[in-house]
Amino acid sequence: LEMPPEASRQVADNRAHQAAAEAAILAIEAVPHTAGASRTDIIRHAEATARIVDQYRQRIERRGGGVRLSALRGKEDDIERRLRVLGLHAEGDEFRRLGGTGDIDDTTLRRLVRELDHQEARYGAQ
Repeated sequence: LEMPPEASRQVADNRAHQAAAEAAILAIEAVPHTAGASRTDIIRHAEATARIVDQYRQRIERRGGGVRLSALRGKEDDIERRLRVLGLHAEGDEFRRLGGTGDIDDTTLRRLVRELDHQEARYGAQ
């Protein structure tokens, strides 16, 4: 039989695990995934990153790191918003390119760009 962990030791363990999980999240998210990668590889990298980071977040939550996690999520929410806006801009550039080459007509181009404008407004983009 093992004795239950001492309360102060458990608190210290939880803090250490939370800090380690946060460090892991930052390290994983810092890995570049665009240099020389195909579109498919970039998507796979982003999906794998999201799955792994989610596992670390769950680990932090299980250890009672809600306050620290919410601060970390706030930063991540800002990063996610910026990445979503970047994606929307890339979509707009592609729509305009397709319009310029005649692959889509002007009416379709205007409709698609208007939809992107609404999505950008949702994320507070300028």
